[in-house]
Amino acid sequence: MKIEKFLEDFENREFAKVYFLEGKEEAFKNEFLQSLKKKIIYPEFNWENYYAEELDSSMLFHSLFSLPFLSQLKVIVIKNAGDLPSRIISQLSETVNKIPSTNCLILSDSNKLSAQTEQSISKIGKLINFGKLTRYQLKDWVIKRLKEDNKIMDSEAIAILLENTNGNLSIIARELDKLVLYTGENKNIGLKDIEKAGINTKTYTVYELVDKISEKNTKDSLNILRNLLMSEISPQQIIGMLRWQFSKLWEVKAFISNGISSYTALGKANIPFFKRKYFITQINNFSWEELKECFNLLLDTDIQIKRGAQTTLSLELLLFRLTR
Repeated sequence: MKIEKFLEDFENREFAKVYFLEGKEEAFKNEFLQSLKKKIIYPEFNWENYYAEELDSSMLFHSLFSLPFLSQLKVIVIKNAGDLPSRIISQLSETVNKIPSTNCLILSDSNKLSAQTEQSISKIGKLINFGKLTRYQLKDWVIKRLKEDNKIMDSEAIAILLENTNGNLSIIARELDKLVLYTGENKNIGLKDIEKAGINTKTYTVYELVDKISEKNTKDSLNILRNLLMSEISPQQIIGMLRWQFSKLWEVKAFISNGISSYTALGKANIPFFKRKYFITQINNFSWEELKECFNLLLDTDIQIKRGAQTTLSLELLLFRLTR
């Protein structure tokens, strides 16, 4: 069930008496619950929160069967619902028809329920899944979230934010709050704002290095490398990212040589969206033999550094050879 449809059911008084919110996206669940709470009249009387491990069953059922105060809706939320004793689930199953039509019980847990508990709940209510959002859904969520604060973030900045937070909605939400406060009255949020707000952009800087090497731009590559070495990026991380880049160049080049379209090849190789624009150009900069040589250079540099060679000199020499 879509969340919008879920909220609409409450507005139209067509909601079920029991819901179970499952899935790992706690930030998304909390956002939904706050949206629902705003629809409640006198929430201080008609909105109750409990944790399963602290729940008194007699208090729960007393509240569940009591009518709302000067409202047409009363909601009781139980978190960590997977810890509810089986006797409470059984009691709910037996008494669900006695719950007033104005009342709704919402059970929530990030962990998967046992098959028996899930079956019992599905008989008396509805299961709503808050599973991990896709990258497209995350981007839409970020745009919508910022729109509420009259903010706009450019596509490149969104891509970096998603990349550096690994798509973790809770972290994304926290970083967006930070950006909204940092940018003040400025409507637009760009990559520079992300950097100045103290949000980790080291991954992006490594991507910049990789791109400059792929463009065979020696001067810019060296400048970025020196900045990286002054931060907390290790030589192994830099070499690892370069190895990833050349592996992906090889993979996409192989797909295309086998007759697959560029667009499909980039998708099959899981190239991040913000890198796809320049990726085909970079592929054309390297022949098969040059890519093989790149892998050999990376391996040799990695071994030399591990054996005690001077890190900066070894990496600078690597860049000269990769971009010649």
